[in-house]
Amino acid sequence: MTTAQYQISDFTSDGAAAYKAKIDANSAVAERIAAAFQCYAASIPDMTVKVAAGSLMVNDALTEKAIQTSGTITAPVTHPRIDRVVIDQISGVASIITGAEAASPSAPAITAGKIPVAQIALATSTTAITNALITDERPFVLFPSIAGLTADGTPDAAADYAIVWDASAGAWKKVLLNLIGSSTDQVARDQIALTNIRLMLNSAITTGALVQGKQWDLATDEWAASSSNETYVAPGAFGYYSNGAAGYTADLVPTMTGNTAPSGTASASTDIGTGYEPWNAFDKASASWVASTTTGWVAYDWGSAKTITKYSVRGFTSPQIAARAPKDWTFEGWNGSSWVVLDTQTNQTGWSDNEQRDYTISNSTGYNKYRLNISANNGDGNYVCVHEFKMYESTVPLDMTLIPPAAVSVSAAPAYMDSDFLWKDDSGSASLGTDLTVELSRDNGTTYTAATLTNLASYDGTYSIIKARASVASQPSGTSMLCRIKTLNNKAQRIAAPALYAE
Repeated sequence: MTTAQYQISDFTSDGAAAYKAKIDANSAVAERIAAAFQCYAASIPDMTVKVAAGSLMVNDALTEKAIQTSGTITAPVTHPRIDRVVIDQISGVASIITGAEAASPSAPAITAGKIPVAQIALATSTTAITNALITDERPFVLFPSIAGLTADGTPDAAADYAIVWDASAGAWKKVLLNLIGSSTDQVARDQIALTNIRLMLNSAITTGALVQGKQWDLATDEWAASSSNETYVAPGAFGYYSNGAAGYTADLVPTMTGNTAPSGTASASTDIGTGYEPWNAFDKASASWVASTTTGWVAYDWGSAKTITKYSVRGFTSPQIAARAPKDWTFEGWNGSSWVVLDTQTNQTGWSDNEQRDYTISNSTGYNKYRLNISANNGDGNYVCVHEFKMYESTVPLDMTLIPPAAVSVSAAPAYMDSDFLWKDDSGSASLGTDLTVELSRDNGTTYTAATLTNLASYDGTYSIIKARASVASQPSGTSMLCRIKTLNNKAQRIAAPALYAE
């Protein structure tokens, strides 16, 4: 959009041409601001509306949005209705909040994270939305970029303010820092917690004190000494703690050098002699077990129960003996008196040289001994062979406990405490309060109180920003704050950017 120099026009002294030119120039100057995100009717009115082009400044990023057209808006059925046109305060994308029908309708509430643009008054008879039905309600609020501002190392809680967006009121608010801890202003407190996390993850801000609290960036393994069952993952986008993921162990059979060495027992139905004994199927090298017939079995016994849920077979080591690779078999566990079939495979053909094939099974019973019982090979008239036979157990995530390395000191014993952090549910089925819990302490960990967990918002489409809040007034008085974050029930989860606050 081009612009012009703003000039004061004066119809008493300007000539006609100059007066017109000044008005045109001044309109060009005002257009970018005055028309930004204006809602208006389509050129041929229908049941959609237009939202004019506009721009948003979020920190140091300028977002430009072209003209947008709403989806089709349906007329009310029984009573009038007021709909609201809003834009997303980050992306500028327009959307419609549908109101409720009523004899005297009210505009619907503004959704968190949205900026109101206009109201649309709809009657049951409305078939086209004209400008007469649209009421402009764009707020003209300028909010400065926070990037590059100087940090206040010694904030005055009684005189300094934080600027926050109150989603319930649909307005920016200024809040004295010493009021932020009040349980009557949770909206402001939550917004500040969100801002702190986003600032830390999108800037060079590092671990450090906050007003009545502390934030950790986990750029290093800061919580290791006081935590358990955690795996620290160094920063990519940011550092985090994980309790692992579901998967499988390495091959549980040791590298065998004989039928009973170094441990356990390898056995088979038959073999063709030295160099082809049963243990060669478990040597993790170039040798193979070869039976003296076209069918047979090879087994391994640990002497203690293993719950095998995956096994691997490598058929042969050279193309000329491809026909000796197993084709049909059962995978079985020995229960002490008989073999239990755990898996059946048929028509396993087309083996390539040294190819390994993996098979996962459903098994919750531990057996000391397992075998591969082969009922057909791939066509050889003399032998069947197995180059490698491997077995694995499932792994499950550990229950992780995270505790800060040292207590956070505050000036007075808090009545309420908060812990805010990023959380990712890698399991896909974890529940707040059941599979993830948080406990808060004001007496250096002697007494903990369970917190109520709330999902405040999404971060980057992957993580959730979690708030854990608890009343600690019943605890022994203290000013040394700790939190204890637990993942439970073997559900894979991640924790990043934790913070701890006093109220």
